[in-house]
Amino acid sequence: QALLVDTPGFHRGHKRALNRHMNRLALSSLYGVDTVLFMVEALKWQEEDDFILEKLPKDETKIILTINKVDRISNKQELLPFIKKISSKKEFLDVIPISALKGFNIKELEESMFDSLPQGEHLYPHDQVADMSERFLSSEVI
Repeated sequence: QALLVDTPGFHRGHKRALNRHMNRLALSSLYGVDTVLFMVEALKWQEEDDFILEKLPKDETKIILTINKVDRISNKQELLPFIKKISSKKEFLDVIPISALKGFNIKELEESMFDSLPQGEHLYPHDQVADMSERFLSSEVI
């Protein structure tokens, strides 16, 4: 059983209390997990990405680098130097270029994530897909 936690984006430089709170939530969710999926946009490494990279766990937590929006790259040869540059900053369990929009390499990403997880007892019933009520999830759509 895999439990996925989607964290809010990091808002560096914002001074509002809400932004600071969301940043604390995002950073705290990185610890006590087996695997972190670190997603960045293809060919768009930013200062915030370096900041988050520094905050990633330095223990035995596995980190999978996912490079999204590769479908937007016209010259695919530009991707390899980008991957090499990021990979020199930290050791990743896996580096997977994807296109979430087009579904490219999603199966490979799923396999890498599930292969990285330890076996254990299920914490939730097999048919439970969220830790929130259907009513709450419906309100999110509306």
